[in-house]
Amino acid sequence: MDVRKFANVFGERVGLVFRISTGSHAGKEVMESAAVSPSPRGKLSELLRGIGGSDGSLLSAHELVGQRCHIAVRHEATKTGKTYAAITQTFK
Repeated sequence: MDVRKFANVFGERVGLVFRISTGSHAGKEVMESAAVSPSPRGKLSELLRGIGGSDGSLLSAHELVGQRCHIAVRHEATKTGKTYAAITQTFK
């Protein structure tokens, strides 16, 4: 896992990057972005708690880099019809 901070039209974001290690997609990377928010009900907090994070902080995210975990992925479409992989859940 890697953590990438960036900004877009929605404001400050953090991207959690996961590298798939097994199966037909081994070696591929997928990223899920979330707002930089300490809210315990926020998307970032939810994703980090699933893999053992104590909270939704960037410090907690960086502490998890290199940890192995499982991700649940759902394929969704943008408004323009482009398909992408959305990480819906993380767990150990």
